[in-house]
Amino acid sequence: MAVRMAHWMALGWLVLRVQGVQMDPHRNNVEYVRAAASPTLPDDHPALVGHRRQGEHVPEQVHLGFGNGKDMVVSWVYDGKDKETFQTVHYGVKSGEYTAEKRAEHVVQYACEVDPCRGYLSGHIMHARLDDASLIQPGKEVFYRIGKSGDEEFSFVVPPRPGDQVPMTISVVGDMGQTNNSLATLRHMEADEADVAMIVGDLSYADGDQTRWDSWSRMIQPLASRIPWLTTEGNHEMEIGVGGSWYVAYQSRFWIPGKVEPQTSAPYNPPFNEWEVLVNPPDFGEDAGLYHTYTVGPVKFIMLGTYTAYDKSSSQYKWLAKVLGRIDRTLTPWVVVGMHAPFYNTNFAHQMEANAMKVFLEDLLYYSGVDIVFAGHVHAYERTHQVYNDKLNSCAPTYITIGDGGNREGLEGGYYWPQPDWSAFREASYGHGKLKVENATHAHWEWVRNDDGDANSADSTWIVREPQCSTAVPFSNGVHAIV
Repeated sequence: MAVRMAHWMALGWLVLRVQGVQMDPHRNNVEYVRAAASPTLPDDHPALVGHRRQGEHVPEQVHLGFGNGKDMVVSWVYDGKDKETFQTVHYGVKSGEYTAEKRAEHVVQYACEVDPCRGYLSGHIMHARLDDASLIQPGKEVFYRIGKSGDEEFSFVVPPRPGDQVPMTISVVGDMGQTNNSLATLRHMEADEADVAMIVGDLSYADGDQTRWDSWSRMIQPLASRIPWLTTEGNHEMEIGVGGSWYVAYQSRFWIPGKVEPQTSAPYNPPFNEWEVLVNPPDFGEDAGLYHTYTVGPVKFIMLGTYTAYDKSSSQYKWLAKVLGRIDRTLTPWVVVGMHAPFYNTNFAHQMEANAMKVFLEDLLYYSGVDIVFAGHVHAYERTHQVYNDKLNSCAPTYITIGDGGNREGLEGGYYWPQPDWSAFREASYGHGKLKVENATHAHWEWVRNDDGDANSADSTWIVREPQCSTAVPFSNGVHAIV
């Protein structure tokens, strides 16, 4: 009850802050004719079919993830009966010449017996960790094929190892879906030539229709088979009752970085009130994979779960405090957080939804010197100045909402006015972001807007770390404070 009251008190505090603010539904930084919402692409659209031919069973939905720091994970789906034929990845550093192989250690299949996916049975979802140390070396291009008779070769360049002090590029997107706008975003992401892609929830917009997870995964395959994706779940990943779980599709299809075993399924609970889940979410525990961390080169990525408990007694809060307390800023000077619902948001949409989470976690992020926090959920773009407790602060994170990836629901064009001093740029247009970490103190951020199918750099800034801001001393509870 005390936790529940704390949540509601947090929400009440924000209501008082918002009352009396004038709203202008037409306020944006830039006058621009925005693309209209587009419907989900038809099942037979070439981008959703991929290389699959009628009646043919081939490895598909290929995408990359991270293993335990020294390996790469290849994930794919095979829906034929002879799964043994396509359960092994063959790989090497020359096209067509494979000197190593790795069998998928983990194979999962799930069924759906509730509408709208009643009768659906997934293909065999396979995960193989490529761990030959002579091949998985930073900067090397690795070629791979799934099954000896597989007719398609893929390749990737091994990203920097944890702690490598080298420049790297991250593509950032949220709320993608599978529309013509989504396809434009994907094309522009491919042009980034990024080391890593980061998606902050609301991936496929399947909303229970499991065939739409298959079609979305085929759509992203050209990019996801070349660079690893870091993910976190959004509200559209909560598919209650599918496979007896809340998140069975998301948990089955994506390997959670840093783990050597697949995540456990979040148990099914009776039908819920969505607002109650936002305010007082259940505690699924660390093994559910709904929050996780991984280091690539000089960047520590922390992916948080908006829809699993985050109060001070929760597993996520305790886990986050430990993760933040153990970061060595000489090895990973940059700390980047991803979550679904934004802490700072001047858009009409989804006001107050993350406020309880903000009350519990903002201090942890600030006092540990987190540099950037990405979120989605709001179908628009917004970048803040460095802000803490609703006030400008030169040691605080920059918050970026990037929920404009292209989903079918369309853009959220209304903003509160006047624009707060902490809000640097806001616009409701489709697009994605590109973060290029140059060195231990400087990173360049660019928001790339979709202009009638063309990529346009609509907002950019340098994000500069002040090392003294992340010099920390431990509190007795493991949380860090800035000296």
